Amino acid sequence: MQLTKEIRDRSVFGVNARQKGTGPESGMFSAVGFYDATIDIERTYQWAEVPVSLFIPSTAGAAVAAGDNAIFFKALFAGYKRGAPFGDDAMFNFQAEGHQDGYPIGIGKVLNPGLVPVTADNTPAASVVNLGAVSATQYLYVVLHVTAVSTDEAIIVKIQSHEDDAFGGVTEVMAFASQTAPNGLIAARVAGPLTDAYYRAYADVTVTGEPCSITFACAAGIR
Repeated sequence: MQLTKEIRDRSVFGVNARQKGTGPESGMFSAVGFYDATIDIERTYQWAEVPVSLFIPSTAGAAVAAGDNAIFFKALFAGYKRGAPFGDDAMFNFQAEGHQDGYPIGIGKVLNPGLVPVTADNTPAASVVNLGAVSATQYLYVVLHVTAVSTDEAIIVKIQSHEDDAFGGVTEVMAFASQTAPNGLIAARVAGPLTDAYYRAYADVTVTGEPCSITFACAAGIR
């Protein structure tokens, strides 16, 4: 993944000086590997707005955990290509690029690393992460990656907040649409001010009954 801070032209309403934007202006992700003919994803990413996330473990070689750093963006330009010269191994190439004009590069924290399935409401208990308060001039950005769902029943992932890590009472900041299959999406940003500093990703798996489970990764950032 490559992140850049560009010097950009600002020529709207008489401002014509070249200046730097606030924070990273663009991001690019690329991957190359051997092509698997049993997986047809070529059309999935063509012209799609693909959520791209990078979770960074706080300790090298360790598994990602809640509270670790996260970088994510909505790729407005995504492409998937496959093929190779005759006689060579078939390869694939995937590229995704996003920039500040479409959706700001999110820099925040991992709320759920997506390593363990949630099999009942808040089981295992969602980790509580200190993101800090969102000022009146900032927004809260959240990305969700669903990697497995055990049923076609509706499962809703909610982002909740509280003033401290005790979570004696919660405020529902936002909720993703019900998830019935593996998926990836970035929520509409939530405008500040949000005075709570602590957040968690809560999976409601009893919307239409149990048993059911969901495995998902989630991160949030403030900009």
